[in-house]
Amino acid sequence: MLSQKSTMKDKLENMHLQERINYGYGKVISMMLISGLFSIVVIGVLFANMLHYIDDVNAADQAVKICRINVNTSARNIREMALNNDTSAYDSYEQNVKKLLTQLEILKKTKVLPDEEYNEYASALSDWGNIGYSIIEEIKNGEKEKAIDEIFNSCTPALNKLVEIAIRLDEITDEVSEQ
Repeated sequence: MLSQKSTMKDKLENMHLQERINYGYGKVISMMLISGLFSIVVIGVLFANMLHYIDDVNAADQAVKICRINVNTSARNIREMALNNDTSAYDSYEQNVKKLLTQLEILKKTKVLPDEEYNEYASALSDWGNIGYSIIEEIKNGEKEKAIDEIFNSCTPALNKLVEIAIRLDEITDEVSEQ
């Protein structure tokens, strides 16, 4: 019986179980460390992407709001130009339109709004801007009565359409921002 135990012990020792177990544990621990580090990197990338998306949402929300302000300011400048003879307001109007278009580019870069919504807004803005520029030209040419008629008949409806779209976009960006 003693010889049977010693042969069994010899067989177990020859199998090198202790070294194999230690080797297996080492591999498992190494894989756990690698997997943990990989998880940390992935979480970091996801977090960075989330922060970038949040920045884009905030930029889009601000751009929509600033566009609305700039459109209203520009419309007011057109009306003031039609009502008085102060030619110094012409440059101010054109500067407001440039600001407006800059905000529109910011809005596009964020890719927060669906393309369809953005394109509808950009088209309405372009239409309104073209009407505004034609009114400015009429005012510069001394055709104030015609310009005032254009304000009522073309500019105001185009502005109303633009504001309706802007309000809708503002609601979209607010909703995305809340999410």
